[in-house]
Amino acid sequence: MVYQVTGSGVSLGFATALRTIPSLCMSPLAGVLADRYDRRRLLQISHFIKILLTAIFWAVTTHSDPGTATLYGLILLLGVITTFDAPIRRGFVRVIVPASLLTKAASLHTAVISVGRILGPAIGGILISLFGTPACFLANTTCALLGFLLLYRIKPMDIKGRASSTESYTFRTALSYTWRTEQIRVILFYLGITCITILNIEVILPILVDERLGGGSGTFSMLLIFLSLGTLLGSLGAAEQQRSGVSFHKILFGLSMATVLLSYAPNKLLVLLGLIFLGTLSGVFLGRANAMVQANVAPEFHGRVVAIYAMIFVGMRSIGSLLVGALAQIYSAPWALRITAVSNIILVAIVAGRLRFAKRINADHQSRKMKTYPE
Repeated sequence: MVYQVTGSGVSLGFATALRTIPSLCMSPLAGVLADRYDRRRLLQISHFIKILLTAIFWAVTTHSDPGTATLYGLILLLGVITTFDAPIRRGFVRVIVPASLLTKAASLHTAVISVGRILGPAIGGILISLFGTPACFLANTTCALLGFLLLYRIKPMDIKGRASSTESYTFRTALSYTWRTEQIRVILFYLGITCITILNIEVILPILVDERLGGGSGTFSMLLIFLSLGTLLGSLGAAEQQRSGVSFHKILFGLSMATVLLSYAPNKLLVLLGLIFLGTLSGVFLGRANAMVQANVAPEFHGRVVAIYAMIFVGMRSIGSLLVGALAQIYSAPWALRITAVSNIILVAIVAGRLRFAKRINADHQSRKMKTYPE
């Protein structure tokens, strides 16, 4: 809707950032709340507020012609609620699923969220083309209401490993724990890099439709459907994988190359095929990243570490949305894809090289230690 009102890629990127940028400031509080209080109750509160906000969106678009400032204000308010909802929702998986199934459940949760994040705008585009913008927000309100009601039917399990003191509940303690835990720290580095570079394809697609493909909201919805299909396949594949598998930097290299190939696709058919490939690789990466973080975090830090994950995912994507929108406005949508893909390859290579160097240093240190103090 913002792009229809303004026709600007920068405005579209700013709107996306405005919805997600509160995560940088408010996710710590959400993580602390998730570790201290009943997560189901917190989700019920956030869903109730979502119902109110989406109903306001529906009323504004039905009875008036909203200006850009009004849209930005409502988007910001929805972003604040989403900031509290995201880490609590991810942490809620742990209290309703047995530990033996947590890794698979986390990957499936990522599949649902990723598909919903992509397929939602596609359905919205179809509703807008058939019934107008207000119908889209009315459907949003209905979905929020259904989620609110379904939460009453879920019975959480008791959580073992709660923090034992008020000091243990601080976000600073969780940051220190995350930095010390290499299995989590490395994944979050890769997540931040990728979110700020190539995981912002939704910002590019409406511009790509306008510049190259044509067809309006119907074509845009079709692209999102194919992207969500690939994301679903990738996330389901990640759920079936064991802990060992293709390394993260290889997955991200393939994701970057898929982005470059998409930028050169000359027609709609090849764009659709490229989006399936791109979505599959992004689904594999996000599914594995979420599952590995949730599997490696201690129970007493779970809510806050998931908040750190959400803060990086949402916050870095907001910055990336601004970057991609600006690049598309200055150059073009294909060149924005190429620039961000190459940037991702360079940054991932730096992190992977640094990790290999650190492992080599540790191995040499252990070898010298064994020679100095033989058994």
